[in-house]
Amino acid sequence: MKITKNMIIGWVIWSIGLLIPMHAGLLDTENVLTEDGQIDNVTGLLSFVAFVACMFIGYIFYDSGSSRTQEQH
Repeated sequence: MKITKNMIIGWVIWSIGLLIPMHAGLLDTENVLTEDGQIDNVTGLLSFVAFVACMFIGYIFYDSGSSRTQEQH
């Protein structure tokens, strides 16, 4: 398999997505409830959305760099 520029960009975006701290999105339950009883975890939501977006965008770049033709896909 020949490594192309799009495949490298895909790997970089995947790496960025995996480096996003998931602690705020998945594990931090201490500071979610505010004093007035409302639930507020905007940081966790943004971390999760950025993670999912990086995974899909990275896959799109990686897949577009593969050497398969439309008939083989």
